[in-house]
Amino acid sequence: MIIIKTMLEKKNSGQIAIIILLVMVVLLTIGLAVVARSITDVKISEDEKTALRAFSAAEAGIEEALKGVLVEGSYEYPVGDLTANVVVAELNNSFEIDLLAGESLDVLLEGTVPPATEMTIDWAKTISEEENPGVCTEANSPASLEVTIFRTTGERVRMRKCAFNGCSGLSNSLSWSATVNSCTDSAGASGFLRRLTVTGLNANDGIVRIKPLYNRATLDIALNRDLSATQLYQLVSKSVAEGGKVGAFEVKKTIPALVPIFDYVLFSGGDLSKT
Repeated sequence: MIIIKTMLEKKNSGQIAIIILLVMVVLLTIGLAVVARSITDVKISEDEKTALRAFSAAEAGIEEALKGVLVEGSYEYPVGDLTANVVVAELNNSFEIDLLAGESLDVLLEGTVPPATEMTIDWAKTISEEENPGVCTEANSPASLEVTIFRTTGERVRMRKCAFNGCSGLSNSLSWSATVNSCTDSAGASGFLRRLTVTGLNANDGIVRIKPLYNRATLDIALNRDLSATQLYQLVSKSVAEGGKVGAFEVKKTIPALVPIFDYVLFSGGDLSKT
């Protein structure tokens, strides 16, 4: 009996030891997982902080570049212990820009020899659910487009307008798939919903103002002549922080534009005229 009891006690002791060992393994595994997770979280947090520093430096570089006179080239701006590398490009006769509803862009035609005679404007990207919502209602539709051409004749400045809807179901006075004042609306080029072609431009045409209505729109603008004047400045800023983290920031700055009142009336020497 004593021998049997001793054997049972040894067996029970062995089982308890195994159970304790298993519990210790489980607790150790959980502890290692918690430690690994904590280390990973700390690393992610540090990476995010470093990436944010690089992005902030790139943004600060853009702000510094915009403070001065923009000239095409590459520039370096120290931002704390980082450096922002800013590349300024001057865009002329072909460029793309995103405008909100009611914002306008002025394209300068003056000084071009020979003068530009035609401009194409593709607008509203087809893959954008915001720009191309797929419906045509008063409350939700692709952008319509308004174009104003300012022409100087002698001492007078005149303007002609054309405007087209982005879809055919809107109840307003704008046109759809027609020709108005030498402007023709049609299906857009690849990737765009609509295209407006402006013809009949000549040396007396100084400014073409383009404005999306009702919705924001990406515009792709091209002319059949190289323009001497800069139409748009594209600024790309990059900064590299520790660990190779790269921050990038890009903006497009338009040229100074006429005040909005010029969309509707023109002042002459001593009277007010509207054409």
